[in-house]
Amino acid sequence: MDSQTRPARNSRLASSGMKRVVTIAIAMLMILSACGGGDGGGSLAADAARVCDGGSNSFSPDFETVGQHTLTVLWNAGDDWTFAPSRGDFPDEQLALTPGDGSVVACLTITSSTVVNECDFEEEGDRFVLELADATYDVELRAQSTGEIVGSTTGAEGTARECPLIGTWDPGEGSRFEPGLPVTEVQALFAAVG
Repeated sequence: MDSQTRPARNSRLASSGMKRVVTIAIAMLMILSACGGGDGGGSLAADAARVCDGGSNSFSPDFETVGQHTLTVLWNAGDDWTFAPSRGDFPDEQLALTPGDGSVVACLTITSSTVVNECDFEEEGDRFVLELADATYDVELRAQSTGEIVGSTTGAEGTARECPLIGTWDPGEGSRFEPGLPVTEVQALFAAVG
């Protein structure tokens, strides 16, 4: 290989690597915009929340024709639907990249909860408490494109996780409630969907 060929090849590799970096950056921006702030999410999460309220999301993959179903998880403690980003609870291949991309929405309605751990964080005088809770749920899996219930159960149990080593919060947020998710029950229902 002569020296004139090598730089051209390296340029193509750098260009290919740059495309990967740009693609990843765009995907992360989509996720961040979908998750929104502390109010439960942006417009993509709101579209999925509408499904949990009995509506549908015509922009999501068609439930009947999609090859492999993916899951969007939302929980509700009585006030509003909150997007539950992955904390390693579910296998990555089961989860949608953004809330609006899932063909199936897991709508987890908390029927009871108990805070079992309060994790205190402080940085530069800004104090934040993460309230981790055990919770019991009514679970509905809904086809996001139609809103149809494709699986359900009651009395599903979620166990609080341990305090994380690092906390992230919005300035002035103060505290956040985070329930344990009923992973086993949701996965069983999701497996039955196919």
